[in-house]
Amino acid sequence: MPHVALWFYSPSPDNSGWINRIVSYMDPPFCHCELQFVDGVACSVYMGTCVFLKKRTFDKKFYQSIVIPCTHAQHNCMRIMAQNIVTRNTRFSTINMSGAVMWGSNLGTENTTFCSKLCADLLLEAKLLPAEVDSTKITPSCLHRLLYVHAPKGCTALDFRPNSTSLII
Repeated sequence: MPHVALWFYSPSPDNSGWINRIVSYMDPPFCHCELQFVDGVACSVYMGTCVFLKKRTFDKKFYQSIVIPCTHAQHNCMRIMAQNIVTRNTRFSTINMSGAVMWGSNLGTENTTFCSKLCADLLLEAKLLPAEVDSTKITPSCLHRLLYVHAPKGCTALDFRPNSTSLII
C-alpha cells in the first residue's frame, strides 16, 4: 500500500538556527515540515528558496514522522501537484509564514508558500485532510496536531508511546 510520510523538525536539540527557535516558540514544538513520497523523494521549501523535490533522509534526532496511508491515485495526485509547484518556481514567503504564526492571514501571491502550507495543500489535494482546513493558517505544529485529530482512513490506531513517531496502519 502506498503512503506518504510527513517529517516534522524540532529545533530543540539544535544550538544554532535562531529563526527556527522563534518559529517553534510561537507554536511549539516544530518549526519545519516536509512531505516524503514512498520513493524517498521529499517536497518542501526553505527560507530564501523555491519549492523542491529531492531524495533525502531525515535525522531522527531532529525529525519526527507521521506515516499516512493513501491510495495510488492519491499518491500520484500529490506527486503531480508537487511537480507542478516546482515547475512554477514557487518561492518561500516569509510574510505568509509569519501570518500563519502571528495573525492567521495570507498576504502573498499564488506563487509563494511556506513548508506547512505546502504540505497541507498536497494533503488537501489528495483529500487526506478535511476540505474546510485553511492551509494559510497552518504552522508545522498545527499540521502535526491536525493529523492526529483527523487521521486518514486506513489508520486503525494512533501510537502515543514515548519515542513513537508514526501512525499504526
